[in-house]
Amino acid sequence: MILSNDNYKYIMDIFDKRRMEDEYDLNRRKKEIYEKIPKIQEIDNFIVEKNVEKAKSLILGDKSKVPDLDLEVKEAKDEKITLLISNGFSKDYMEIKYVCPICKDTGYIGSEKCICFKNEINKLLYKDSNLAEVLKTDNFDSFNLNYYSDKLQEGEKISPRKRAEDAFLKAKRYVSDFEENHGNLLICGSPGTGKTFLTHCIAKEIIDKMNVVFYKSSWELFDIIRINSFGNSLEKRNNPYDMIFEADLLIIDDLGSEANNSLTIPELFTVVNERLLSKKATIISTNFMPTGLRKTYLDRIFSRLSNEYDFIYLVGDDIREKIKK
Repeated sequence: MILSNDNYKYIMDIFDKRRMEDEYDLNRRKKEIYEKIPKIQEIDNFIVEKNVEKAKSLILGDKSKVPDLDLEVKEAKDEKITLLISNGFSKDYMEIKYVCPICKDTGYIGSEKCICFKNEINKLLYKDSNLAEVLKTDNFDSFNLNYYSDKLQEGEKISPRKRAEDAFLKAKRYVSDFEENHGNLLICGSPGTGKTFLTHCIAKEIIDKMNVVFYKSSWELFDIIRINSFGNSLEKRNNPYDMIFEADLLIIDDLGSEANNSLTIPELFTVVNERLLSKKATIISTNFMPTGLRKTYLDRIFSRLSNEYDFIYLVGDDIREKIKK
């Protein structure tokens, strides 16, 4: 993923603040020690003097004094450690304490982002996706096939459990292939069969791969589009319209729950078509079956969905009712 300038600045501000806090904490501990053990302040001043002498000698090309100066500094540091320990402090009490000792709170190791920087990206991605809390529980590890029956439903050739198992495996493949394929999924099924849960599972894995996921219900999505078209300047300033087209993965949950009007279909077509043209991944969940989608959103959109999206079909009883019981 590529961080926006605002997001990059936001994360770098975190590391700037972290280093300032590191320095503040070090100075606080130094002040404490100097008050309790004045001799240590004398030692620190002595070490500074000797290091200045060493620097001058090196600048002047006189290296003969360096070994003696190094020895004096070492002996002073040993005395300092002895004093710290004898007074009940750790030997490194007066050294700077980094939150991340790997990168020393810079966020980088050379030109590479440190793991702590990537963790901050991950936090930001969760925050922007609006899924931080729900993905603590809704993930592949908690996907439970026992909520689906082995019994065939009327008119079905495959049991709800087998369909759920196939959906689980297809979702896992989708995640593993995401970086190469950036594919699209259409997840259909009756209410309560786990469509939203499955989109949550996928979203978590894609975010953890450091991709931007923009997750919205269909009515939220169309409200964002409406504000972009008709909102006042303040509404537009805080409206995440660009994310609809720029996110690595757009998830539209519960398509069909939005208020249907003359603008809905052309707006949806624009979203679906633009993301296909830019090869951006999209997942749509809906209670509609294909015939219902075709009737509601017409051939223009349905042809895009049927030709460019992989289809997942979930059936069965309402899992939410089972969980309540």
